[in-house]
Amino acid sequence: MPEETALVETETQTAIVPQGYEGGDGFEDDPLRPASYELVQQLSHAQNAVPGKFRNARTGEHYDSLRVVGVKYYHGRIMFPPGGFSTESKPLCRSMDGIYPITNDRNLTPQAKTCALCPNGKLAWNRGEKPTCKETYRLLFINREFGEASIPGYITIKGTSIPGFRKLVGALREYAAISKAKGEPRSFYDYAFTIQPRLEVSPKGKYYVMDFTNIAKLSEIGKYRDLYNALSHQQITEDVETVETENTEAVEQEIVTI
Repeated sequence: MPEETALVETETQTAIVPQGYEGGDGFEDDPLRPASYELVQQLSHAQNAVPGKFRNARTGEHYDSLRVVGVKYYHGRIMFPPGGFSTESKPLCRSMDGIYPITNDRNLTPQAKTCALCPNGKLAWNRGEKPTCKETYRLLFINREFGEASIPGYITIKGTSIPGFRKLVGALREYAAISKAKGEPRSFYDYAFTIQPRLEVSPKGKYYVMDFTNIAKLSEIGKYRDLYNALSHQQITEDVETVETENTEAVEQEIVTI
């Protein structure tokens, strides 16, 4: 009988494919990059997108929720031009790691050599102003809906969804510390959890946020270590499909200033 705790239950581990996601014959040798997922907002103009559902931007498939194993998360920042947000808004500056801005994208204009020196980030508080550069998290995960295929994906967490994600990370840190004290050291990728949509209503309108629930520890410790090593050190580049996500979430991003 599996060991259980009040909040974390043992979950059976599926097989992994630590190398290559190329598919079968007829495809080029380029590996399959992790797919971008989005929580569809009311303002989305993506074809056949359903608000309140999670959408695979590559395939167009929708999910009521996502059952995932987190592989790694990246703490970044993003800045949109001043003057208000719309579905036409494009990022002005972006950092994937919250340390250095992206410098090799002609559509972006780095605002400083490092995020710590940027006047549009945390330094704005020193002037009594709200930062125009906002915090984001990008979660690299395994979508367990695919069973043993272990296909990787990622989703960007912004605005009002950030507090829930921080709470999740804090809980996983605590569970990992307890497990280590018991002689079973666990990592971030040794737990599964569910990402669910929740409708919020504010004076600015209706929008969906992400809730992170149903944490479970996997039955076999370290089974995703090879996948972590294979994927976590690769920079997650932007897919064409993510442009719609960035634009439609720009309005929701403005609701919470971090």
